Amino acid sequence: MANLKRHTIELVSEVNGDEVVTVIYATPAFVSTQTTYEAMDIGEKMDKQAKYERALQDGKTVEELGEEPATNKELFDTLVDFVVKLYDKQFTKKELLAGLHGPGAFVILQQHVAFVMTGTQSEQNTEMTKKFLARKA
Repeated sequence: MANLKRHTIELVSEVNGDEVVTVIYATPAFVSTQTTYEAMDIGEKMDKQAKYERALQDGKTVEELGEEPATNKELFDTLVDFVVKLYDKQFTKKELLAGLHGPGAFVILQQHVAFVMTGTQSEQNTEMTKKFLARKA
């Protein structure tokens, strides 16, 4: 698997005053296409929600727009469940919710969907993948 890509997530496991203890988890070496399909479905839900919110901001009414998309909380729950599954349950939903810094949590979860859909990796994750492959060689 020369095109192996992995992603990581850093969760806070303990807070001692201003100090935090974190744990970094990596996705499994193999992410199935079935998981990619699931990410695509979630991506479509995110797009639908964003278009709906833009239309409301542009003055459309709920009646004009028809069926409402998932609420922010419903979408967030979907993202959390997906990420727990993506990491092959290395942590629980409760641990993920407790370990993510609230202000950036939604973006981090969305980045995981983007990673599965497109293979987009940060520089840090690219280096981690190279080291993983070097150990396997």
